[in-house]
Amino acid sequence: MLDNNSQIHGPVEVEKDQIFRGQIIGDATVVGGVKFVLYGQVSQNLFVELDSVVEVNGMVNGTVFNKGGTVEIHGIVGSVKDLASVAKTRIAPNAVVLDQNHIR
Repeated sequence: MLDNNSQIHGPVEVEKDQIFRGQIIGDATVVGGVKFVLYGQVSQNLFVELDSVVEVNGMVNGTVFNKGGTVEIHGIVGSVKDLASVAKTRIAPNAVVLDQNHIR
């Protein structure tokens, strides 16, 4: 798995499995079948496509849109929206969701 500590201007498509410790300035989309472990920051929205796996330990300033992947949130996110019946989102007890009105 790639270990990435870059600063990237988005929008960005994550196409390879990786641990990301840097910053994405803009939106990010995790394509289907990819595992993305975030310890860094996404400054806008994070889109999780069908069959991708995402673990948020860092921060997403915007919304995590789950379109059918598996998402675990342990860090800080603006809000969470499951957009497909097959979407699996788990929010850990220690996670922070800033906009409680926009959870799923």
